[in-house]
Parts: sequence; structure tokens; C-alpha cells
Amino acid sequence: MKRNMNAMVVPTNKDTDWSKGWIVFVDVDRSATYSTGDIVVMEQEAPPSYITVSGNSFFAASPSYVMYDGSGFSKVKTGSGDLANGTLTISRNDAASTDYSQIRRIKIAITGSVRICTPKSASDTACSATGD
Repeated sequence: MKRNMNAMVVPTNKDTDWSKGWIVFVDVDRSATYSTGDIVVMEQEAPPSYITVSGNSFFAASPSYVMYDGSGFSKVKTGSGDLANGTLTISRNDAASTDYSQIRRIKIAITGSVRICTPKSASDTACSATGD
């Protein structure tokens, strides 16, 4: 916001696979992709193999990204390019499927706000993987 430029988070492999790690950068050329001349803020390497990172259907479009514009509003890349709320789920794949304490969901609203929640059950609508 300070630079009135887009800040982006993209999977390292520039596709839809967030489990390989991600890059946070200032999109200087406004290309919506990480390229020469962009300012790297942070690079996150792939998490350990027992951690799974996945996105809801809005993160299925390729390339997948989260962008914050100069006003602080977010945009999750969708197939149609529309604004959408997005959810990334981080979980342990070595835990029992009913152990919801090992799951975190990052909920990204189009207003720019982000919240993290832990689902209490498979039907927890306040912290669902697909909903707002």
C-alpha cells in the first residue's frame, strides 16, 4: 500500500501447487506473475512432507495467486478472473482424519482481511474449506 503497487503471493512452481512453497513479492511490472525486476519480500520453501497445503476451488485456476492492490483489497485468481474469497487449508497428512486440531484454514476475503481458523468438525460451516 505504501508504494501503491500490487503485492502478490504465488506458488513457487508458478502453477496451483502451494505444497511446493510460495513467493511473496511486489509486482513492479503489474504482470501478475513473478518476473525479473519484481521485489521479493519473502520466499517460503516447501513444507515437510507430512504437511499438505491446498486451496479451495478458487485456487484451482492456473496460475494461482493472491494479490493485494495498492488500496489493500485482495483478489484471489479464479478461472473467470473475478474477485472471490479464498481459503487455503494447511493440515498434517499423518494425523487421523478426525483430528481437526491439526488443520488450519487461512480465509482471505475480497476486502483484504485474513483470518485463520481451526475447524471443529467436518461440518463446521464457520471454518469450511469451500465457503466464505
